[in-house]
Amino acid sequence: MTMTKTKKLAAALLAGIVSVGTLTALTPAPMAQAETATVIEVAVGYEHAAALFSNGDLYSWGKAAYVGDGTAKDRYKPVKVASGVKSVSAGHGQTAYLKNDGSVWIFGSWLASDTYKQYPKKVATGVAKLVAGYDAIFILKTNGDLYSSGYNSSSSGTLGLGMTEGGYVKEFKKVGSGFTDVFYSGGYVLDHTAFALKGTTLYGWGANDYGQVGDGTAITRYAPVKVMDDVVAFEHGAWYGNAAITSDGSVYTWGGVSAFTTGSLQGQGKGAAIIESPVKVIDGPTAGPIVDVSISTSLASYLKADGTVLYSGSGCFVGAAGGVCDLPEAWVPTPLTLADGSLLAGVASVSAADQSSFFLKADGTLLAIGKNLYGELGLGGTMDLEIPTVIETGVQKVWASHWFENATFILKSDGLYSSGGAAYNGLNTNVKAVNFAKLTFKSNALFNPPEGKLKSLKVSTGKLSPKFSASKYSYKLKIPAKKASVKLTFAKNDTKAKVAASTGGAYKNVKSLTVKLAKGKTKTVKLRVTGSGGYVNTYTIKITRAKK
Repeated sequence: MTMTKTKKLAAALLAGIVSVGTLTALTPAPMAQAETATVIEVAVGYEHAAALFSNGDLYSWGKAAYVGDGTAKDRYKPVKVASGVKSVSAGHGQTAYLKNDGSVWIFGSWLASDTYKQYPKKVATGVAKLVAGYDAIFILKTNGDLYSSGYNSSSSGTLGLGMTEGGYVKEFKKVGSGFTDVFYSGGYVLDHTAFALKGTTLYGWGANDYGQVGDGTAITRYAPVKVMDDVVAFEHGAWYGNAAITSDGSVYTWGGVSAFTTGSLQGQGKGAAIIESPVKVIDGPTAGPIVDVSISTSLASYLKADGTVLYSGSGCFVGAAGGVCDLPEAWVPTPLTLADGSLLAGVASVSAADQSSFFLKADGTLLAIGKNLYGELGLGGTMDLEIPTVIETGVQKVWASHWFENATFILKSDGLYSSGGAAYNGLNTNVKAVNFAKLTFKSNALFNPPEGKLKSLKVSTGKLSPKFSASKYSYKLKIPAKKASVKLTFAKNDTKAKVAASTGGAYKNVKSLTVKLAKGKTKTVKLRVTGSGGYVNTYTIKITRAKK
């Protein structure tokens, strides 16, 4: 997961005028479009992925349970699953997206208590941002309220709800108020830590055995606690290390490192494996402002405003897998150099996968370092890179994956390319790719699951006004004084839909409904119909009994 990199951010840091409000930045900004739509965002989950185009079309591919096209088929080539989409985020088995109208939709293996959702299901409205991770989703509403849903680990309290017991939370529940941004890592570690901003104040919660929350302890935090102030950008590491940039371009890091790392990702010096509170590792005014940070399992990269890069850690993944890195281990941030000893310069953005790091230069040259087990570096084989090496040219954006069987996606002027992975590289095959190849996107008819509507509505006495129609939702019904009750009988247009009724209190599922009234009294009945695709419609019937 990588911070957005923009020249505006660099300029603002240099000028000392950055505010979190300018960092819509922490999600990719749409590129200027010509006559045709282009990919603006790629979300990668476990065995599935999705691509969002500038015109709002969303395509998905991967294993059957995760695709969302209304079928139970593996789709190794992109298929269109939604339109009118603003942003997308992928987790372990689910994909969530935010539409332009503020509604959130989910498909895939969302909750263990649910069946696999083979098509998108609407789960929330009034949302400004969403993020998905291992088995949870966070949504930030337009009013600053933060909600979560998914799996709450008893060992980490991932959802931030104050719950110490483990289990699935099916409905979105409130984490807190007054938040302005939220971050959650997409990777295959279950006991994650999540973070959110209130203005420039960072809060964290979740697993904390490596000090990754940053609150000065190693105690699991089941609800948000304050981490630090003056945060203008934040990086969630691949495993347990995190970093924040402050308004003067300084970098603070905290947390731990994976058991396989030979260098210190925190840049704290040799032996500092766990840092429980944010510590300044780079002083912006002295060293030059930092505008971006990325953290892989073995390398932390710090992009300076002048386009050069500092690093701490080790260049390749060393440990259980063996191997030797030519890149010296750096226990404090150190200038990153090329094979000839010259500085890596002209870099516009840095990003990281689980075991590799990428450096995109302003001229479109893409360099990489690290492991290449699945062909994610696109080198024509699975050889690793121990020093920054050019792997592609003409690149506009890069999206790297923190998931198992890594795939890397790059955007070029003529389309989206990928290498690595297997089920989710989008290249119409279930085998990994070792060279970057172009994905093809062909528009298809969207699958439209049945809406939550009534097919008929009958009353035992009186007459509905107006006459019933599935697309009319407001009615009046007058019954004679001699009738103490009226029975409402209905049929659904979707056999799997659910109907719940309310006469002013809580909704209860019903198959039919009998309403009792005193003479001269009025009751309002609401029938809420939830279709199998998550579409909800509510029918309102105002019933009045005559006085005499």
